[in-house]
Amino acid sequence: MNTPNASIDLASAGERFDLDTQFSKEGNGMINTYPTPWPTLTRVGRCLRPGTDTIIAGPAKHGKSYFAMTIALRIHRSGVPWRYLPLEDRRLDFARRMLCLITGSWEPLRDEQETAPNRQQALNMNRSELNEIMQNVLENPMLPQGKDDVPDLRHKTVTDFIREASKVAKVIIVDPIAQIDFDTDGQKSWQAERKFIQRIGHIAAETECCPILLAHTVKRQGSNRGASFASDDIQGSSALTRLSHNSLILEAHDARPDLVRGDDGTEMEGLLHNRTLHIAAVRNGMGTGMKLAYNLGCNSPIFEELGIILPPKKKEKKA
Repeated sequence: MNTPNASIDLASAGERFDLDTQFSKEGNGMINTYPTPWPTLTRVGRCLRPGTDTIIAGPAKHGKSYFAMTIALRIHRSGVPWRYLPLEDRRLDFARRMLCLITGSWEPLRDEQETAPNRQQALNMNRSELNEIMQNVLENPMLPQGKDDVPDLRHKTVTDFIREASKVAKVIIVDPIAQIDFDTDGQKSWQAERKFIQRIGHIAAETECCPILLAHTVKRQGSNRGASFASDDIQGSSALTRLSHNSLILEAHDARPDLVRGDDGTEMEGLLHNRTLHIAAVRNGMGTGMKLAYNLGCNSPIFEELGIILPPKKKEKKA
């Protein structure tokens, strides 16, 4: 396949730029950043501004999918059209986990015989909303078609899906991109990943949709294990993070105290939290380099946002 060579038009420097129309649309509510469930992340990140893409990364089993599904639930309740492509779980598994988020309880994940009536009751009470949500969730195309027959998922298939979905949806989530095959068509994987993220950026800009890609982080070695997460920790070629608009890294850890500033400006010293969201990079917000504190409880799958983690205050030296 021959890729066309881009041409540079010198005359385009003199063309009119129409910020007036852009500002007018924003003032009329036609083009605004879609809200996440968390006011601080929405304010400092502006990750869901129309026309931008976001990578949400983190180590395995740290809660990335629940984090992304929580965004999907907020988007759905805001009336913004969306689509979700799960590449690890079945659509049925997604529905069960979404029911956890709707009810604010882990109960739908249990499978004991004696607690089955509780799960059925939760489903009956929330069936209408869950049915509406599941109309936006595709079946996992990676499910085996026969015995041990796991199909390949080429990167162009995914970008074609995002382009097609952008005709009807404004937020499009792919979870996770580790399932995508980047070793096809005679390209090296880093070349394919660069072309993949370039295409997604072009689709986002052209259609004003917001693709969200879930990714894993690389396994850390030695002294790097305790260092703060950054874009280089995201698995894949450097092009993925350098060419994407926003990069967020979710870290799970034991409860630890930090100085945290809430969204209302209140500073709380020694505030315990068990999740940290590292804002590795954002294109349209001021949050690059910030860390946000969250809690994920034992009894609920809800991510509670606590605020911005601040550097420890320096203790005054005694005279």
